[in-house]
Amino acid sequence: MDPPRRLVPPGRLFLRKISWLKRTGSTMLWPTNPTLIVALALAGVPWTRWARFMVPLQLLFLAAGFASLAVAVAIGWGPF
Repeated sequence: MDPPRRLVPPGRLFLRKISWLKRTGSTMLWPTNPTLIVALALAGVPWTRWARFMVPLQLLFLAAGFASLAVAVAIGWGPF
């Protein structure tokens, strides 16, 4: 049986790009990420200051991700 991502219209490469965009920055805001908390503690940066820096950056990444996906769909990127 094919995985569900093969059955949807956008195709495998499009869904792989969505998955990659989701993984690249989503863990940088979770306050329970132990690596982030240790790095912030060693640097002496409070999490609230980090969040004020990261939220606009994540919104910028989100907009860039949407734009790249729109271009991918518009040019027919992938084997579909």
